[in-house]
Amino acid sequence: MACRKASSDTWGRGSQAASSWSQLNRTGYVCDPRLSSSRHAERRIVGADHPYAAAKSEIAGPCGRRWCACRLPTRSDGRVARLGPQGDGGEILERSTQRTYQELALCSGVSYRQSDRERLVAKNSRIEWTTHTFNPWWGCVKVSPACKHCYAESWAKRVGKDVWGIGAERRFFGDKHWAEPLRWNTAAAAEGERPRVFCASMADVFEDRRDLDQWRDRLWGLIAATPNLDWLLLTKRPDLVSRLTPWGDDWPSNVWIGTTVEDQDWADERLPELAVLPAAVRFISAEPLLGPVDLGRWAHAIDWVITGGESGPKARPTSPSWFRSLLNQCMAADIPFHFKQWGDWAPGQGINLAKARAAPAEDGTTMLRVGKKVAGRHFDGITWDGLPRSRSA
Repeated sequence: MACRKASSDTWGRGSQAASSWSQLNRTGYVCDPRLSSSRHAERRIVGADHPYAAAKSEIAGPCGRRWCACRLPTRSDGRVARLGPQGDGGEILERSTQRTYQELALCSGVSYRQSDRERLVAKNSRIEWTTHTFNPWWGCVKVSPACKHCYAESWAKRVGKDVWGIGAERRFFGDKHWAEPLRWNTAAAAEGERPRVFCASMADVFEDRRDLDQWRDRLWGLIAATPNLDWLLLTKRPDLVSRLTPWGDDWPSNVWIGTTVEDQDWADERLPELAVLPAAVRFISAEPLLGPVDLGRWAHAIDWVITGGESGPKARPTSPSWFRSLLNQCMAADIPFHFKQWGDWAPGQGINLAKARAAPAEDGTTMLRVGKKVAGRHFDGITWDGLPRSRSA
């Protein structure tokens, strides 16, 4: 068992923080990193002098969850507690009886790469390049090789939702879910910041189904009602965007549009469609990168490049030279570059794991399967967190 009760001496240097947490959580459990197993995420208390919280945290684990889903920290009244300024008892995140533990795990992620202030706002995304994630529905149809080992499909099945495929019904949500971006918008206005909202991690907004039209219309209205949020619409169907959006040639300044380009064939097909869309930001997600990509004559139309390797039990290794080529192209064209992750596979040099599974990448590099956490997200020793500037700025 990876979890045990928190106490004042649970983590040594963070003992004050652990004690404060224990006062909130006398009947709950948290994960001790020294006892963590592959089935549980860990919560590591780092220190007690953090200006915003009783302890700042890194939350990670081989299972990829941000919290130990079966033992979320709770208060004595049964509500799930989130750390706030030391001594104030923390923010009430959600009643534990109102959502499944898996859903709470999705909505309570914290990214240690964000600023301290952003940590208090970014409640529900573990994705490095966004602040929030919003899904107007769940479900999709696979359309290209990048979809083969779809993490969203795997997650939906894990929580008992059969929403993938042409004939499957989609999962929709109620008013409480749709009100969340309105709260983010209010908080952003008060703090003078512009959070990014990725839409959608569990669907494709531009899937061409008539039962989705009313929900798309509701999304367009929500975007209009949240001018302090930048909406990042990522699709594998850029050819349908103009027909399924209501904006014509006059797009809102808070809408960014992106498309997935996993290899050259799909770059050649999708980039011409992306280049003509009059969004404030046009971006590509070359993740999982499954082949070399030459941005070529479309580089001038791209404002941001996100790339990364594949993770998951059936992950395919990416050749490091493909990442380096994209980085060099971005530097030459002055395009912000974001390296999200190596994925499950990383170059073998410098990794001393005798039992790690090895496989050659297409460029001949020996890759080791070490898992996403160990592989990390440094490329050439640097964390690449480039962000774009809006064309409408």
